[in-house]
Amino acid sequence: MSTVADPGLSSRLRRTHLTSELGESLNKEVILAGWVHDVRVLGGISFLLLRDMSGIVQVTAPKTKAPAEVL
Repeated sequence: MSTVADPGLSSRLRRTHLTSELGESLNKEVILAGWVHDVRVLGGISFLLLRDMSGIVQVTAPKTKAPAEVL
């Protein structure tokens, strides 16, 4: 059973790219969908490996911005 904090969120945020398509999107805002494969926290930065059906991408975020349930 899955719970969604904001039921309308999935209708507003639709994936714009797969991870394999990111090379053409340098310096552009994209929306990815997938699952967290791995997490590393070094100092104040969180490094998340996000996996989708086409590959893996590393996402970085300040530790304070990453959701606690992911860390």
